[in-house]
Amino acid sequence: MDPHQRVEELNQLEALDPLVALLDQRVPEVFRSGPVRDALAGNAIGHALHPMLSDLPIGTWTSATLLDLLGPRRWRGASATLTGIGLLASVPTVASGWVEWGETPASQRRVAVVHAASNGMAAGFYLVSFLAKLRGRTRTGRSAALVGAMVLGVGGYLGGHLSLGRGVGVGDRSAASTTIDLTDASTPGAAHPDRAGDPTGVPPT
Repeated sequence: MDPHQRVEELNQLEALDPLVALLDQRVPEVFRSGPVRDALAGNAIGHALHPMLSDLPIGTWTSATLLDLLGPRRWRGASATLTGIGLLASVPTVASGWVEWGETPASQRRVAVVHAASNGMAAGFYLVSFLAKLRGRTRTGRSAALVGAMVLGVGGYLGGHLSLGRGVGVGDRSAASTTIDLTDASTPGAAHPDRAGDPTGVPPT
């Protein structure tokens, strides 16, 4: 099974369009324009902040799952701590993802909505895992973390496809503040202006 082909099939799935439209409507105004949006967009550092922030929840949750599977009993506390840190780190990561959504071309929003949903589900499983571990329900905590890790893998792959494969969020952001434009959401097949004329979908360097 070619994962790239599966993603391309996902990108043609019109059934996802209502979810795309719903997410467009749910973007809080604070993430559309203004200083909070600029900070979460990564303007101060000159490139997208979201991929960088995502490393922390992915890293802590993956480490917690590995401790659950391979570590001795005395490491269970460390596993719960890592899971909790990942949940805290997911808050700014999700917020920066809202900003990234506004900059995602319409032609990639079907994949992006599945990416967001997968990561949201993963966070939910890790929350269940964290609460179970706090209550001493080790088996439930380990099982939820393992499922969360598998779902997180799907979300991470799709995120890599968007940023590395399709250039979403790629480019210099150190210039001026911009405002999110969601007007192209109704045309999922439309080309992004930064990628016009480029069949690869990756903006020129």
